[in-house]
Amino acid sequence: MKKLLIIATVWPEPQATAAGIRMMQLIEMFQSWDFTVHFTVTAPLNDLTTPLTELGVSPHQIALNDASFDVFVSDLAPDFVLFDRFIAEEQFGWRVAENCPDAMRILDSEDLHSLRMARKKAVAAQESFSETHWLSQELTLREMASIYRCDLTLIISLFEMDWLARFGVPKSILVYLPFLLKETDIPKNLPGYGEREHFVCIGNGLHAPNVDGFRWLYNEIWPGIRQRLPQAELHIYGGHIPESVRQLHKPEKGFLVQGWCKDVGQTMAQARVNLAPLRFGAGLKGKVLEGIKQGTPTVTTAIGAEGMAQEGLVWPGAICTSTTDYIEQAVHLYSHTESWEACMVNREKLLSSFGFAFYTKEIANLLDKLAKNLNNHRTHNLIGAMLRHHHMNSTKYLSKWIEAKNK
Repeated sequence: MKKLLIIATVWPEPQATAAGIRMMQLIEMFQSWDFTVHFTVTAPLNDLTTPLTELGVSPHQIALNDASFDVFVSDLAPDFVLFDRFIAEEQFGWRVAENCPDAMRILDSEDLHSLRMARKKAVAAQESFSETHWLSQELTLREMASIYRCDLTLIISLFEMDWLARFGVPKSILVYLPFLLKETDIPKNLPGYGEREHFVCIGNGLHAPNVDGFRWLYNEIWPGIRQRLPQAELHIYGGHIPESVRQLHKPEKGFLVQGWCKDVGQTMAQARVNLAPLRFGAGLKGKVLEGIKQGTPTVTTAIGAEGMAQEGLVWPGAICTSTTDYIEQAVHLYSHTESWEACMVNREKLLSSFGFAFYTKEIANLLDKLAKNLNNHRTHNLIGAMLRHHHMNSTKYLSKWIEAKNK
């Protein structure tokens, strides 16, 4: 039986976050191929952590900048190593390469972090985003170096596949793998328009685009909606909500900051409209996917719909271009039964584009092919070979220096 080692930056949490959804789907994909899965994290457990042992996954806590990991990974001898985001690859990629050189190294980018951060800076500077914002930051160089060093990188969004192709990243080291949905993941017999009430917005408070979205809602969007719909309420949910957002809890204004919710699907299915006001970000959005799954019309931005809104498919909600447009679309969907019910129909075609069986078969065939020709694949990745040769020496030897200092 083959072994997969996942090296992650955080423990997965069962909240409507892209990271949590993505990780659970990757674990399920490898388990469907009869892999044994080991999950390692440097961070301590918290109350929101998914109980991995119940899913048949072996959890391990590892130390940063410590040779104990070398012993651990050598003894485990994984066939495949999956890095959860490029930061994990920076820290542990060279150790895996030295101790398990024959293991295939796969990076799951989650989303392009450098793209998200560049967009954030553009919003903060009140500038229109351009490729210069992305090209001029150090984070871009680090993330691209990580992609080249790995044998394969999983890209969650077709937009990001096209973005990387624009800058010459070879398709041979990239593969498109979106959210994965089985037929049983898509709820049936959902509550109808008249059985639902209020608005909902879900997002992890550790994710900067979510916090920015909560504030945009409170300061600009929600006052306009509330003026038109004085009985409506907006319920904010998510783990790790910062105190600055909790202070926005104003029941008299219909703005309720509820914090973590136990059942995201049920919570979403009880709401009439899902708000996802994202002004920056990257990848696919878990909160948007959950809204579509639960038949809750999703009002978002071009960033929120990026990678999910596809040509020829009608968006099950609204994609807005301004604060005024956002208010108008949210009020319209909340108030008009016919428009609301059309979204329920439109969702089915969009969700069918994330078929679990199709993508897992494609990825399985690709990994099998790469495993049989791994040395040749690495040889033809010239930039990756150069980076592995020099091996990000600053990162490697900084780690060794910290390790020596800690003794």
